[in-house]
Amino acid sequence: MSAAEYDLAILATNINKNEGYAVTACGALLTYDILTLLDKEVEYVWMTPWSFGTVLYLLNRYLPYIETIVVHLCSTTNSPEACQMGKTVLAWFVVAGSLISQVVLMVRTYAIWGRKQSIYFGLIGLCVATTVPVMVINYLEVASWKYGPSPFPNQNGCFAVHHSKIIFIRYVILIVC
Repeated sequence: MSAAEYDLAILATNINKNEGYAVTACGALLTYDILTLLDKEVEYVWMTPWSFGTVLYLLNRYLPYIETIVVHLCSTTNSPEACQMGKTVLAWFVVAGSLISQVVLMVRTYAIWGRKQSIYFGLIGLCVATTVPVMVINYLEVASWKYGPSPFPNQNGCFAVHHSKIIFIRYVILIVC
């Protein structure tokens, strides 16, 4: 292993460790948030008749737990194939979570505007105009990912060998719209 390859391997190892720390911190914050508001959530969400809004709320609230588990599983593997599968699942969960959040905001906007039909169709058009490109970009990004084995035999985690840079467009679309 050359000095440059060794430096890259050390950098990748540090990134994997930092990812693990960030996932642990996010999981702790999610758990803290849920535990501090659990009594109100049971009263106002779980004990009331369920609606479309209730399902959106629950998906938006608990989908990050599934994402956290997938990230944790990816950080404990040495297999490039497992990394590919886990990161692909994670990418689609992130898209789903973003779209669910977008729908929540659209439903609230529609309600604030007095349920006007023009607002409804405008929001539906905006949703379609953002969802289709986001899905295509996510597919292209995921298809470009390649993972390799860990440069260190005892080091777990996903080590990216190649990925495209197109993913930033997905975030720009979601932020602008």
